[in-house]
Amino acid sequence: MTSQPIVVDLAGELDLATIERLDARLAEVPDSADLVIDLRLTTFLDSVTLALLVQTSRRLSRGGGRLVLAEARGSSVRRVLSITQIDRALPYADTVAAALALLADPPSSGSPSAPD
Repeated sequence: MTSQPIVVDLAGELDLATIERLDARLAEVPDSADLVIDLRLTTFLDSVTLALLVQTSRRLSRGGGRLVLAEARGSSVRRVLSITQIDRALPYADTVAAALALLADPPSSGSPSAPD
């Protein structure tokens, strides 16, 4: 795990038209990194984007890193996370600060890992 978590701010509509750029951006994150995905400015997520987030979480988990979603509260994006139950599969925090605090704690051996 790297010493400082990486925060990636996502904005606008995230869908098939933007997936290649997002995939390239997330691929730059080292496998051992802790990563916060800030969804505050995101207005739309499709299933391709959700799958990429889960895939990234798995990759980080295998490398000793963690992924936390943040700041989608009260938005249509938060509703998508809830309906698809991604917010149960991936850790979620209401704020980036809360996500960073969550990552400040070492992972416990009994905590759920990213879905397979």
